[in-house]
Amino acid sequence: VEYDASMDCDELEPAEEEAYNDDNEESGYAPPPGGYVFLCNSATQRECRSRRLFGSPQRDIGKMRLSIHHDTRLFLFNSETRMLMGTFNAASDPGLDLEQAAFSRRFRAQVKVLGVPTLMVAKASGRIEVGPKTSEEAEVLFQFLCNQGSEVPETEQQAWGSVVSDTPSAPAEEEVAAAVE
Repeated sequence: VEYDASMDCDELEPAEEEAYNDDNEESGYAPPPGGYVFLCNSATQRECRSRRLFGSPQRDIGKMRLSIHHDTRLFLFNSETRMLMGTFNAASDPGLDLEQAAFSRRFRAQVKVLGVPTLMVAKASGRIEVGPKTSEEAEVLFQFLCNQGSEVPETEQQAWGSVVSDTPSAPAEEEVAAAVE
């Protein structure tokens, strides 16, 4: 089973028993993606949410470019509240100053993000180390959110662009016009 960055906890299946090695490349087996943890405080978390942007000091751009891809599990750790939130998807490649006015230019290494359909949040007992994570470390963080966390309220889900609505969408104008005729 290949990890889909949009999976939520209900879709989680047990990890593959088979270890990844060179022979697996031909069978189509792909190792699970790694992860990346970004750090914030309460003020920068609000800015992350409003801009849908994570940032780190400029010195981190190299490891961000090496570690963050479309299937990388992204997490946000608030150092003041010790709340871990995730997972997020990268909506852009990491770059410098994607939004020049963001974070008072303190965190110039940036990546645009979107939340998965069900964002989770959980309180950690201590500090979580930021930066790149192996696939095993990312899986531990994901399991922690699934087992110890709770769903982020819907208004916050919407702010992160992560809500999949259960309500039927309004018909398109063309459908309405065709029905009237």
